Amino acid sequence: MYDKYKNEAGLSGSDDQCISCARYTLTSSGPARPTTPEGVIKLSALNIACGQRIEPYSSETHYCQASGCYRRIYEANYCSEHRPTSSSINWGYSYSSSSSTCQTEDCSRQTSSSSQSYCQPCQQTQNLIRRVESITNIKQVKDAEEFSAWWNNNLATVINGDGSFAIWLLVYDDREEENEFNRLKKYPTSSNHYGLNNAKNQAFALRGNLNGDNPILYVHPKANSYVNFDEIMGSSYRPYVVEFNVPHKMEQVGVAWFAHPSDSDIYEIAFPDDIDKSLKPLDIIWVGMEKGFVGFCHVGVYLGEGWVCHFSKEKKGVRIEKINDFAKDATGSKVIGYRSIIPFGHYKLIAGNIAWAERNYQENKYDLANTNCEHVANEIKYRINFSSQMSRESLKADHDFLGKYSWTTNNSKTSINLANEISQTNCKLGSQSTSWQAQQIERRFTNSLAPKTNWL
Repeated sequence: MYDKYKNEAGLSGSDDQCISCARYTLTSSGPARPTTPEGVIKLSALNIACGQRIEPYSSETHYCQASGCYRRIYEANYCSEHRPTSSSINWGYSYSSSSSTCQTEDCSRQTSSSSQSYCQPCQQTQNLIRRVESITNIKQVKDAEEFSAWWNNNLATVINGDGSFAIWLLVYDDREEENEFNRLKKYPTSSNHYGLNNAKNQAFALRGNLNGDNPILYVHPKANSYVNFDEIMGSSYRPYVVEFNVPHKMEQVGVAWFAHPSDSDIYEIAFPDDIDKSLKPLDIIWVGMEKGFVGFCHVGVYLGEGWVCHFSKEKKGVRIEKINDFAKDATGSKVIGYRSIIPFGHYKLIAGNIAWAERNYQENKYDLANTNCEHVANEIKYRINFSSQMSRESLKADHDFLGKYSWTTNNSKTSINLANEISQTNCKLGSQSTSWQAQQIERRFTNSLAPKTNWL
């Protein structure tokens, strides 16, 4: 066989021989393995021994069980020449003479017995499909594959349809809800893929993109459209960012001697010691405050272990402080957290941006209407330079609150293009990813991730 395919494989007599049987040969660019008469498959990084991918001299290899054969193989019982079903290529599974061909489209592997419809890998996929259909409303599921990304260890892509296929993303986090079914979020990502193989290729590409710097761009249906800020955040039915109440209480810290007796107590907001059970690193936190008769919220980015990054004119720039100091002047009427289900930016990039902002965002950059605490928090976390509070007509109409020289808000933006905003923010914000502060944020984020579970 070597003589038959050596020209097609580009082999020469000077190439090294197979470590098991001296039949197959390694090229300088990588190993080559003659297969069926269709041609020669080139593989890289690993040696090939009798049709099996193995590490050279691996302790996991053993010899073919055929009488008089001493070829080294990997996991299977027989080498390719003595395997009972010689028409198939074995990648680690044992077959019997009573096996049949897997019924999965484009799969030529053999089943372990004639009574089974699928080979072992395809049977695992079928089990996954049945589980997906049982816990979601997705019907006609044709393929499902679990995977992990830097932001979640429990993800899956699902393909459904008949002729024309759609691709879904499933996101599971057992920290989010008490009800198991509420822990699972599903997002349609694309549709109208003709041919199952085409859909599988698109799902493979999606899994790679979701492990990149801006996963939201590959899931959000309006990532390249001009829409309002609330549409970017999603809806209660399909949220991209979820809202939740943050536990807190108001504690009496003193008495104002000059106040009316019925209004003499002084209170400050306080958070529980185990606040990390509610807030996760890189969540957005809002605390209700008042200025005159105008209610508003001070906004920051939670960093874990009780620390918050926020932009404050009174404190002359971006500061990283304990959560009780961040919320010191809060009225307690509102403490809300926001968590992105699908990240807008990579945690390492955000950590570097925070370390940079602490040194570069100073008091002279503060502009209540166009660069306030919410602008900065949203820019760091969501990569969007926008304040939803500044879009409120009641605030825009209050000139005493905004300042008499503020004629515009949100830098005159009336709508947002998410892809453009992310690109501009990535260019605008600097990074100090090697700083001690950034490394601490990265550590807290990775420690907060839920481990891989058997959720499907």
